[in-house]
Amino acid sequence: MARALAAAARSLEAEADRWSLWIPVLFACGVLGYFALANELDPILAVSLLIAALGLALATRGTALGLAIGGAALAFAGGFADAKLRTEMTRAPVLAKELHNVTVKGFVEAFERREKRRVRITLRVISLGALALEATPYRVRVSLSEKAGKAATGDAVAVKATLRPLPEPVMPNGFDFGRTAWFARLGGTGYATGAIEPLTLDQVEPLDLRLWAAIDRVRDEINVRIHAALPGERGEIAAALITGERAGISDEVNQAMRNSGLFHILSISGLHMVIMAGTVFWLVRALLALVPALALSFPIRKWAAACALAAVLGYLLLSGASVPAVRSWVMMSIVLLAVLLDRPALTMRNVALAALLILVCEPETVFDPSFQMSFAAVIGLVALFESRPGRSEASAAGVSLFWRLVHKLRAIIAGDALSTLVATVAVSPFAVYHFHRASYYGVFTNLLALPLVSLIIMPMALAALVAMPFGLEAWPLQAMGVGIDLLVDVGKWVASWPGAVSVLPAIPAHALALMVLGGLWLCLWRTRWRFPRPPSPITASTTGCSQMTTSATRRPLPSARLSIATCFAASAWSRARPSRSSVIRPRWKRTAAAPTSSSFPSPSARDAARRGSSSIGRCCGRKARTRLHRRAVDPQRKRGRGAGESPLGAGPADGEASAWPKLRAGLCARPRGAGR
Repeated sequence: MARALAAAARSLEAEADRWSLWIPVLFACGVLGYFALANELDPILAVSLLIAALGLALATRGTALGLAIGGAALAFAGGFADAKLRTEMTRAPVLAKELHNVTVKGFVEAFERREKRRVRITLRVISLGALALEATPYRVRVSLSEKAGKAATGDAVAVKATLRPLPEPVMPNGFDFGRTAWFARLGGTGYATGAIEPLTLDQVEPLDLRLWAAIDRVRDEINVRIHAALPGERGEIAAALITGERAGISDEVNQAMRNSGLFHILSISGLHMVIMAGTVFWLVRALLALVPALALSFPIRKWAAACALAAVLGYLLLSGASVPAVRSWVMMSIVLLAVLLDRPALTMRNVALAALLILVCEPETVFDPSFQMSFAAVIGLVALFESRPGRSEASAAGVSLFWRLVHKLRAIIAGDALSTLVATVAVSPFAVYHFHRASYYGVFTNLLALPLVSLIIMPMALAALVAMPFGLEAWPLQAMGVGIDLLVDVGKWVASWPGAVSVLPAIPAHALALMVLGGLWLCLWRTRWRFPRPPSPITASTTGCSQMTTSATRRPLPSARLSIATCFAASAWSRARPSRSSVIRPRWKRTAAAPTSSSFPSPSARDAARRGSSSIGRCCGRKARTRLHRRAVDPQRKRGRGAGESPLGAGPADGEASAWPKLRAGLCARPRGAGR
């Protein structure tokens, strides 16, 4: 046990530059620890835990292992205390009982179209019936018919409604709308029983509502332009990708995109932010590079990054600044700021910084499926990027333009396929846990659809936004509509395949936790200790998969069976495979036993030795090959050679039996002797 602990400490110290990547993970564990409590605790206890962790970190900072333990405790306590602080900062009254036909007065914060000719209005409450001010919720949400009227952001209105308290989860470990509503300061939900009536108030609407009212007017104008150029379903999808209005998309298209694994394209998230930022960055840098005086005298790369940063901020505002869009904007902004500061952009540290920033500001997002799936995909892709550092391409001299293009196209297709596979595998556990669905052809569908989104749909959306002030948005929107038609056709085609989607039973929360731990262990560490033999932390992911069983029959799902079989096969191979020496040494025994016509190695023996040396190099690595070469050469350099001496040692005239045993002994590092 002591030896194992010492080995673990050495491995942990070797990964000192990766410790910071675990800070958001431990911070999130602290947040989860707070929300796992059955009862609310006193704020003094959270502060005491934070102070105790700080004292532990200061007391153990003398050694590397102590620093790691103290830092981990401090990160956990920080997440715990931050969750408590966020809970107290967003505290607002909530309804304790149902209120029938009460008059709600307030400012309109959002007016959203819903399906089946329904709308949803969110009000910042001024007064609520006869409730006292200290018992009045800060915000309520009311559903009503389109015939009840229309309002704009910032308008003061009154409406009669029936309001209910926040609902409880419908199943254990299920979605808790009450928790989400608490942090949104939403005190009640219900439906309208009367029409919307405008109010005339002496007080002016809040400043933030005035700003959002101006932005919403721009969004409404953009939606009108989009539907004028693209009527029907194409216009609704284009509006969803530009302004975030998804209410007009039909249920048929939504279901087809969901079953084919393309539903994430209809929601503005990291994919859309990356394409927008990348397109602006590339265009601005290419245009500035056309002017040699600017390209040679000024940092045009930083200028392009600054323009891309402004573009993604504008796109965030036009899209309505939904929670997933804000999270993606934070991640994209950190990447562009890294470019401005001459730092590497695609690194795991930037991902960790973005996650920590989001968790500090909104710790409750740790329960958000979009947060979990977004960072799972990004961590997997960045880990793939780090495992394949910039590989130098072969020289193109003597290669025709056609074959260079073929090689480039092959590399692009292979890269897209690998990235899609990694992202799909990374988000699959969360999709199964939260939505109990699995799209089996998602990798293939995304491989067909993502080029359409990256090369046609989103670039044309950007071109349409740039051309709208000049009234020239029709052509870009028409090109965008062609890409949308192809995208929908791909989704419907794949969704019609047999077995495209299946509904899966719920998996336990601890199974998801084990899978997440296994994935993080693989992606965040860099050295070989992330691949220990079972049992080890890395087998946690397989253990988690084995928990995906039905509650009635406890039979593992097909994916769980595959994972269990893979684990057993890997374990059996790691125990049954022969050692490195048992593979190499018999080859050398055969080579040494080969008959020679003289004491000096024959050409065939030298070829065999060369082949054996290359095999040792392949098995043992560059360092081992260098060490074996020094063992064979350095003794000869120390004693020197005469004019007639062979480069491999003394010949028969020196009285030695043979030079071949020396070569064999030097390369194999085995004891000398004619009989060996």
